[in-house]
Amino acid sequence: MDREKKVTLSVIMPVYNCASTIERALKSVLHQKSDDMEVLVIDGGSSDGTVEIIENYAKEIDYFVSEKDRGYADALNKGIAAARGTFFTMLAGDDCYLKDALKTVLERLDDGVDVWCGSIIEKRKFGYVILPSSPDFRELYRCCSLRQPASMYRRSVVMDSGCYDIRYRCSSDRDLFLRLYEKNYRFRIEALPVVLFGTDGMSTTSDLGLKEDVEISVKHGMDPKEAERIYLESRNDLIGTRRMAKENLYAALSRLHLLDLFHALTKRPKGYLHASGFELQQ
Repeated sequence: MDREKKVTLSVIMPVYNCASTIERALKSVLHQKSDDMEVLVIDGGSSDGTVEIIENYAKEIDYFVSEKDRGYADALNKGIAAARGTFFTMLAGDDCYLKDALKTVLERLDDGVDVWCGSIIEKRKFGYVILPSSPDFRELYRCCSLRQPASMYRRSVVMDSGCYDIRYRCSSDRDLFLRLYEKNYRFRIEALPVVLFGTDGMSTTSDLGLKEDVEISVKHGMDPKEAERIYLESRNDLIGTRRMAKENLYAALSRLHLLDLFHALTKRPKGYLHASGFELQQ
């Protein structure tokens, strides 16, 4: 692609040592790429074969760099600087777009929106759940209630707002959402599922992001004691015994083919979804 040509959407892929999943992620975007899109891959200096896999698709990728960086926020900022799209989105190396999702989203990116947010699908031990972005922006002051992997940003407003804060290794997305919201940029929330979200990243396997959330919450006006209380509660839900017990229960019900009945009686797990309920881009 002519690097001076303007496009509507830039898909930025910040990746690092994800050889086992990167090909699926790449195919999911390249197989639905149109003339109105570009794909940028920002590799953090992978050493596990990721780069070699990416190079197999070099002719279809519009921009590629592999060099040491300071984390995914730094990689995203590099991608934003190099992008030519009016809007951009990010796809991690262990995520995967749903079939025709980008085509559908492109139809929704118009002059009346600065940040468009959809839903993600997350794989759990017992199956899948659909996690929507919340239209109640008050929730954003407590947690990241918008789904970054299913969000499209107007590039100019993000650049005007200072892009991602690289001090945050896991929660820079929430900080950016809050800054954009507080500057009264125009958000549009829709229930459209966009991405199958990988659950092996740092944000879902450690509490680093929750610790960063405490700092972000206080920065945006929350009382420090309340921020700490929310951290302790959320930590148990994310990686504590409460989540483990719940996941094990759902997994056991699934093996016994009782999860559908349990869901019908209790409405839990929230947003439960069959694998047959969505199709990945192959």
